[in-house]
Amino acid sequence: RLTSLANYVRFVMADMFPNVGKMMWIDADTIIRCDIVPFFRSALSTNDHTISARLIRGEHRGEAETFNAGVMVVDLDRWRARNVTAKVEEWAASNANKMIYSYGSQPPLQLAIGDDFERMDTNWNVGGFGGNLNVTFPHCACLLHWNGARKYWLDDGRYKDLVNSTYAPCKGFRKKYS
Repeated sequence: RLTSLANYVRFVMADMFPNVGKMMWIDADTIIRCDIVPFFRSALSTNDHTISARLIRGEHRGEAETFNAGVMVVDLDRWRARNVTAKVEEWAASNANKMIYSYGSQPPLQLAIGDDFERMDTNWNVGGFGGNLNVTFPHCACLLHWNGARKYWLDDGRYKDLVNSTYAPCKGFRKKYS
């Protein structure tokens, strides 16, 4: 799974789309339950961060804040100006020489960005459905991300009932991003 080149496309988006200033990456294991355009427009509009992504903390990360890159808004102009692709490549090359991380395809981007990212509103993006047993989330969550091995389409997948669940926006949710 992690040997697939599809896991690494997000690292070269700025090169693939040289005339695009901003884009949104959404992993294929994500269900979109609302209009994402208002959020996309507002993301990264009031700060100087390169990406907007969901904050995560994990046992293997200690107390450090980092992000899940499965759903992210990227300012490609800032990405290019800050040479993020080269930094990602450096971390990946370092790891190939001496293993410094083992948690999939995200660490080189997490290391290149550090904690300099916009924290995505959890009403928009909830993750962990493919790994965690007790995911709690607001009924109005827009993006449901099955990061982890147990995708909803697999026989042993988790949270299959959410695939066709009803979506209702939270009070004031539309107003915040319109």
